[in-house]
Amino acid sequence: MNLLSPGPLQTDAVYDAWALSRSDAKYLLIIRRFVGDLEPEALRRAIFLLSHAGSHPNILWTKDNWIPPDVEAQILPAFRWSPEEIVRMVLAVDYSDWGYHTLGECLDVLFYEDPNIVAKLHIAIKLLLKDADDTTYAVRAATLALSHAREKRAELRSLTKNFPALMEHEWFQDVSMAVEESGEYSLYS
Repeated sequence: MNLLSPGPLQTDAVYDAWALSRSDAKYLLIIRRFVGDLEPEALRRAIFLLSHAGSHPNILWTKDNWIPPDVEAQILPAFRWSPEEIVRMVLAVDYSDWGYHTLGECLDVLFYEDPNIVAKLHIAIKLLLKDADDTTYAVRAATLALSHAREKRAELRSLTKNFPALMEHEWFQDVSMAVEESGEYSLYS
């Protein structure tokens, strides 16, 4: 496998590991462990393929793409993400690639497996705001935090208190109004 090779070889290696993982979880575990080292295109493919092991609601499952339960049981505990990995994955997903049947939804599926994802997203937001003139990706991470939080209004208050720059983004202003009004938020409604 060429998971540390540049360019197309790395992306091909991600697909090779996926094919091998159908009978042995170690290959999916290797992809998971290399999330911090993959180039953008290979990382996008890894996000998509790893999401097949999560509880993805919008994949048409066939014998060619389902993950056997014993393999799934071995990989899901590894879906605990560092804030730095979260930043890399959020940056890998184009801002327009969110909604049903998108790469953003695949990333969201991966995050649902991490019981501490909201706190880690807060650290990721801080990292995204630190070096960026554009708050777009920090806003995306904040909306993920809102989506994963149990108490949406409390999470919104925390986000706006800790990261006031988010409120400069028009889309986040709209999301904030909707959360304040309904107390609910979903990336998909």
